Amino acid sequence: MSSITEQELLAQVQKALGGTADPEGAMSVKELSKALDITAEQVRDRLKELISQGSVEICRVPRTTMTGVVSRRYCYRLVRDESDQAVAETVPSILSGNPDFVNE
Repeated sequence: MSSITEQELLAQVQKALGGTADPEGAMSVKELSKALDITAEQVRDRLKELISQGSVEICRVPRTTMTGVVSRRYCYRLVRDESDQAVAETVPSILSGNPDFVNE
């Protein structure tokens, strides 16, 4: 696991969310794990916190398997509302495991 700054993490999250097939920016645990270079278990733990805060929502997104079959997979995306800026600042802190993050 590499050591990255919060700015680098934010850039990676924005790049990863911008590069998804889903127009809403939804990503699976596996996709988030790969994009953030952390384990799937760490992603799940942090997603639980974000979901409980209302910053992230669960959705089902069509994905094509190796055999060409399209199936709907559980994915996660940022909740879009008038407080998008606050969400954009909170998500990277939680995903990076920032110990200074305080749940308000």
